[in-house]
This record gives sequence, C-alpha cells and structure tokens, in this order.
Amino acid sequence: MRLFSNFDSWLEKRLVDQYQQNFGASKVISVHKSRRFYISRVLAPYIRLVIIFALWLTLVYGLEYPYQSIVLWVFWLGMLFFALYIVRRSSKEYVDYKMDFMIVTPKEVIKYNQTWILHRETETIHVDKIRSVTVAKHWFFESFFDIGTITFLAEWDTEKWDIVMPSIDAVESVEQKIRDVMWLSS
Repeated sequence: MRLFSNFDSWLEKRLVDQYQQNFGASKVISVHKSRRFYISRVLAPYIRLVIIFALWLTLVYGLEYPYQSIVLWVFWLGMLFFALYIVRRSSKEYVDYKMDFMIVTPKEVIKYNQTWILHRETETIHVDKIRSVTVAKHWFFESFFDIGTITFLAEWDTEKWDIVMPSIDAVESVEQKIRDVMWLSS
C-alpha cells in the first residue's frame, strides 16, 4: 500500500530487489525487528484490553450499585477511551514492526525508520566509514530469547553518525552475516 511518498509498504521489497540486482542475492541482507517485539508490543496490549474488559464487565454488571446507570455510563466511556489508547499505541508499534528495517550491502548500511504516515527517516553509513559493529543484549529475556541490538559506529565521535537497530532475532548470527556481506570477517 502506498500513501503519499513516505508511506510505502512495498518499499523494502523494491529496494532489496534493486540492491540484489546490483550486488547479487547473497550480498544483500534485510534486517527486521523480532517476532517477540510484535508479540509484546502489538498483540499483548490487545490481550490485556480483553482481560481488563472482561474483569471490569463482570464487576460492573455482577454487582448492584446505588447509581447503576451512571456507573455503567462511566464504565463504557472509560473502556472506549482505553480501547482507543491501545489501538493508537499498538498501531504505532505495528508500523515500527512492519516498516522499520535495515538493508546491508557490500557498500553501505541503510536504516529506514517509519514513524507514521507522513514521516520516514533514512540513515546511511558507507562501509569504509564504519569503525565497528557491536551487539548488545541486556537483561534476562533478551539473552534467553537471543534478541539484541546491533550498532554500527562510524568514524566520527558523535552518536548522530551511528546506526542502531534494536530488537533483532538471532542477533549474533545476523551480525556474522552482516560482517560477511561487508567483508569484515577475519
């Protein structure tokens, strides 16, 4: 689906095809956020919404109150606002999951960050400017599920020149594939 010039759900496929024609299919990698990111940030809020709705629904309709009609009105209004909040937040996370990606070629690393319909950021670092590629896993869950962050440090000392891609599955094997593509493996 393409809305305006910034919101293109087929952008990744078109770019990967273009880079594969230039460099070959084995020399282009597309990196995405993990499936765990999708489950925890997109699906889990809806599950929590259903559970909270069911609990409150049982509580509100199961007991008698002096002002039952006002309590019901407040309940439905509150649930409406809560549901709208969850939909808004989860849809933003869904856009992050589906449309944030990184493409690695033998010449450059390009990260696309779609924040909403009218805003997309692109960061590029040429391979010869990369000082190091680091992998970070924090906490128990990232270590247990093998999810982490890949950071490309550029020659310059400021962080504005770094590319950071969080929430990647099998982060160490992805890093090795990236090093192979960029000819950084020893």
